Amino acid sequence: MKTELLKKIELIESRLKTVVDQSSGENIAFELNERTNLLSETPVIMELASKIYDEAKWKLAEEMFFDEKKLNAKQQVQMMYIAGKLKEENALYVRAERAIKALDRSIEGLRSLLSYDKAMTKI
Repeated sequence: MKTELLKKIELIESRLKTVVDQSSGENIAFELNERTNLLSETPVIMELASKIYDEAKWKLAEEMFFDEKKLNAKQQVQMMYIAGKLKEENALYVRAERAIKALDRSIEGLRSLLSYDKAMTKI
């Protein structure tokens, strides 16, 4: 699951690194179309990220349940332990969210550029 999620995130990130030639409306429209197509992957990305994170939480809860020392530790110590154990999954979840937000923002920016280009073409 992690490998699949990383591939999907990296696909978005690599597309966002693509420099768009703003001198042509055709180039803007092409890149807008390419990025809009990636939006279909965003629900799957968030589903995978949630599954990975929730599975890690479940495994950690199970581990703590069977370990008396961890179970009886102070709440602050438990929270620090949990945060440390889930750091990789949490970072992956955050990366997925940020990639999707960046994709949304870039699409909005390209739409604005395309509108501007069309308006300038009419003049």
